[in-house]
Amino acid sequence: MSCCQHNVRGNQCPGAPTSHSIAADVDLPRDEIIRQAGADTDEAYATLRHDYFDRVGLLCIYPIARDSRPRGSRAGRSPGYKPRLPLDAADDVIGVGLFFPEDKSNTPYQYVSADMSGLAIDTDEPDVDQLDREDEEIGRAQEAAADQRGGGSTR
Repeated sequence: MSCCQHNVRGNQCPGAPTSHSIAADVDLPRDEIIRQAGADTDEAYATLRHDYFDRVGLLCIYPIARDSRPRGSRAGRSPGYKPRLPLDAADDVIGVGLFFPEDKSNTPYQYVSADMSGLAIDTDEPDVDQLDREDEEIGRAQEAAADQRGGGSTR
């Protein structure tokens, strides 16, 4: 599997996978990739990439700025297209795009996927509100203990 994070000619996934990201690992300058594709469509770039890397998948890893905004509209250009919204994330994120080559084996297969919509997201980040409540409880307990000893407030 190739990776389009950065190839030898400097072609990169520019902030998000675009149609020409599909061919980002083709060892040509970006302008030449666009020219050879012949059309600015996913299908044209996929065909160009297929000509260079027949059965090699593509892993595209790209940074996305937390304040990323849509660049322009592609509405109506691709079936099922949904307009992009501003990201407004808490931090910068990493995006991942996977492009799979066409299966030419004529072997019967079926797709399997897992429904993960009901799973909770574990962020491994502490609940700041809970930590604040615990800190306040500790402070009150320390003050009460100091008052019982006659020492006044610890704060």
